[in-house]
Amino acid sequence: MLSTGYAVSDGLRIRYAYTREGGDPPVLFIHGLGGRLEAWGPVMQELGDLGLRMVALDLRGFGLSQRPPTIPGLTEFARDVKAVLDDLGLEEAVLIGSSMGGMVALRFHSLHPRRTRALVLSNTAPRVRINRELLARALEGDPEATRLILSRLSYRMEALGRQPNAMGGVLTGPRDYILGVAERLEEEDLEAEAAWTRAPTLVIVGEEDPITPPSEARRLALLIEGAQLEVIPRARHLTHIDAPREYAARVKNFLKNRALTPP
Repeated sequence: MLSTGYAVSDGLRIRYAYTREGGDPPVLFIHGLGGRLEAWGPVMQELGDLGLRMVALDLRGFGLSQRPPTIPGLTEFARDVKAVLDDLGLEEAVLIGSSMGGMVALRFHSLHPRRTRALVLSNTAPRVRINRELLARALEGDPEATRLILSRLSYRMEALGRQPNAMGGVLTGPRDYILGVAERLEEEDLEAEAAWTRAPTLVIVGEEDPITPPSEARRLALLIEGAQLEVIPRARHLTHIDAPREYAARVKNFLKNRALTPP
């Protein structure tokens, strides 16, 4: 059973959901562009038998978190993560991030290395290129653009592409905000931060991810000293949605071997 809380980050209300009980280290889940914390539900359920405390948040402007007056970048999103940890009185956590969420996790680690027990970076790359024209068309309701975007994101979402207002049910946040964040993401380069990382790290990628393909995941894993790479079959960009059981199994094995005992 998850409880709901609100932290304050730069004066903004940041929603998070958490388990009241559980052992250390806590695990914090970070969604991608336009996402929301509910997407992590199946993976959190699969990881329940580890007995760890779990937390997921809505980054500013997404889900039910307050939208800022200006377009944020990774550093501002990292402050949301810190605000949630502070609000719960947690000194450190394992950070699990999908897509943009993985980039946020890397930025948080570079700013707060002692508060990062381990990293799970799924479908993430140090640099991203986003087809903002296609994304804009989909957000405006173009059926073909919607179908293309959803088919790239997930097998499970592909069927939604035939439904009216499908993008509104998948991405949260106003059109201009999502496109603005996408533009900010394209300005980021995390190669140096990845190479600097010393936290135990698991890199996960869907075998059929067309957005951050396995070649990008391998490159990220090579940049991070000691990183482990897992490629999950029959999964696209949102691997935790396409294959939650397989995703959780890889995370569980990693945590047991690399993160459940103090360094």
